[in-house]
Amino acid sequence: LIPGIILRQLAFRDPLSSIEGLDIHEMPRPDRTYVMTVDCAEGVGQDYSTVAVVDVTEIPYKLVAKYRDNNIAPLLFPVIIYNIGQRYNGAFLLAETNNVGQQVVDILHYELEYENIFKIQKHVTKGQHLSAGYKKAVSFGIKTTTPVKKIGCANLKTLVETKKLIIEDFDIISELNTFVKVRDSYEAEEGNHDDLVMALVLFSWLTSQTFFRETTNSDIRRRLMEESKMHLEDEYMPIGIFDDGKEEEKMYDGEDIWTVAKNRGYMPSTF
Repeated sequence: LIPGIILRQLAFRDPLSSIEGLDIHEMPRPDRTYVMTVDCAEGVGQDYSTVAVVDVTEIPYKLVAKYRDNNIAPLLFPVIIYNIGQRYNGAFLLAETNNVGQQVVDILHYELEYENIFKIQKHVTKGQHLSAGYKKAVSFGIKTTTPVKKIGCANLKTLVETKKLIIEDFDIISELNTFVKVRDSYEAEEGNHDDLVMALVLFSWLTSQTFFRETTNSDIRRRLMEESKMHLEDEYMPIGIFDDGKEEEKMYDGEDIWTVAKNRGYMPSTF
């Protein structure tokens, strides 16, 4: 998904602390807004259950913590998510609900009463999109469908290549190195994992949602457009016409007045 030349530029650093699968790269700050995206697994030693915590207070976004464990039971995983979310200022939460994910989200909402769970509304033509939650046809969590994954992968590629998402985690960078195209989608190469990357794919899908931009007051699309416009203005300077200062030569043939055209040159208007 990410070109090798970009991946070689990504630098990782050791986390500030690492406790039972939770790596903290930046401690929570009271004046910041955080988002958690969750990818759930069955906890039988194969795929990993993961949490990615991203600071969305400003652009570029920054990964500040991540959780990764392939033995955590689905019944216990909600407690881990709850504790991480509470630690990071009641972070907004988006979790995938494929397979055991629905059980995890239900425990978070109904038993642990975690408040800041993003709600998803299903539309016949638009598909799944973020909702304020005031309508009946809403659910907690998102199904990782083909359209969701396609949009998320495209957005993740843009965010990483334009350095609008700062990732300094070794495990995530490692997974990005083996996250490749398979038929019409992307997934980990055989023998590797992509659970952390999928958590970031969900986050990247989230950044394109109108309700997310309104909630976090950050618009990545507008930021990219503004920077692109500035780049074009710097790249293409305006040009102007210069004159040699001589008066135009005129001829009279008894009926009409003819003006002899001069050879005009062009140069940058700053001269």
